Amino acid sequence: MPFAAEAIGGGYEVAWRIPGADQYSVWTTDADGNMLTNPTGVVSGSSYALQSLEPSFRQDLNGDGTLGVVTTLLESNGAVQLSQLANIYSLGGSSGPFIKLNGTPVTAGQFAIPSGTWVPFAAEPISGGYEVAWKVPGADQYSVWTIDAAGNMLTNPTGVVSGSSSALQSLEPGFHQDLNGDGTIGPAPAAPAGGSAVTSVLAGFIASTFVTSAGNAAGVIIANSGTEPDALAKPAA
Repeated sequence: MPFAAEAIGGGYEVAWRIPGADQYSVWTTDADGNMLTNPTGVVSGSSYALQSLEPSFRQDLNGDGTLGVVTTLLESNGAVQLSQLANIYSLGGSSGPFIKLNGTPVTAGQFAIPSGTWVPFAAEPISGGYEVAWKVPGADQYSVWTIDAAGNMLTNPTGVVSGSSSALQSLEPGFHQDLNGDGTIGPAPAAPAGGSAVTSVLAGFIASTFVTSAGNAAGVIIANSGTEPDALAKPAA
């Protein structure tokens, strides 16, 4: 049923909905009321297409308490402000560009997989466009897109990787962020050749032990973490 209408250049716009269902649509008509176009198609109340028309209707069409597009800032650590506008993603606020796949804006929940849903969480400008980092919240899955200046996805240089991937970690300096949350921006420091680093806490002291490939403790570096122990083993020779 129609529930809102306003005059626009040369005619009218009319909003339709199905009462009790989360389904909306908008028509444009000519001055005689003849339907001309259906710019939104059939959409939910979370749709950017619907919310962006609310100011011209002067109404909160979807009843979410906001007149216009609901905007959520996702990240602004660097030179780009990554935001969610209703159900799409923007790299510059309401003016975009919007993140697109095959020329169509990517929508929230579009990339759902068994372990969760992919969401963008970091973006930075690069030559000719942007790079955007994606993750599945709660899962150790990451991916990076490069996109052009208009927001169109171009390449996926990392594929889908874990947070331990060198492909992901090598891109962290460009994002100016610790993407995988390991406390390091960039690749994690490598252990000395032929062995591995083992870190432990001993009665308030932090001991970092280098273990050789033969399994022998080659040395211990101990830093006081604030609590004096009763006794402290001497570093191995």
